[in-house]
Amino acid sequence: APAAPAKPAAAAPAPAAKPAAAKAEPATEAPAGPEYVTLRGPAAAVAKNMNASIEVPTATSVRAVPVKLLFDNRIVINNHLKRARGGKISFTHLIGYAMVQAIKAMPSMNYSFQEKDGKPTLVKPEHINFGLAIDLVKPNGDRQLVVAGIKKAETLNFFEFWQAYEDIVRRARDGKLGMDDFTGVTVSLTNPGGLGTVHSV
Repeated sequence: APAAPAKPAAAAPAPAAKPAAAKAEPATEAPAGPEYVTLRGPAAAVAKNMNASIEVPTATSVRAVPVKLLFDNRIVINNHLKRARGGKISFTHLIGYAMVQAIKAMPSMNYSFQEKDGKPTLVKPEHINFGLAIDLVKPNGDRQLVVAGIKKAETLNFFEFWQAYEDIVRRARDGKLGMDDFTGVTVSLTNPGGLGTVHSV
């Protein structure tokens, strides 16, 4: 009898399918764009006041004046200080004091504008509170501009003004200014000349 045909070998079972590997989530990237830092304290007050100042129409006048006498007086004063108590007078000391004397002669230069009860109001301060802009460097390297006031500057002679000026700068650099030092300023002076500026508004 003929041999029976061979049965085909049983197919091997297919291996169980492995679960698909989970796709790795893409790394979250920081959103592009600038960093926003909320200003607080004196920096916020300076920004607010400077922003408010541009709401009032202004006219800028620039004039050249002879300053040889300013140079000569500074040399005389500093030579005297060197022989006596020490210290040094800067051009900013002299110009700041001259500003106060000019405002005493022209009180209207101390006036300001504000809205009171929704109405435009002219403010005539009782005193000249002289604001000095001071550039401070924070421990992290950031810079901060503060404007602290010498109160009742019109009542001070030059020596008293110089002492008050130096006290304001010293306390600003030591971080010892209080809120009272920043309030009530009626006129201010800044000195960007160290940056090579010859004119600024």
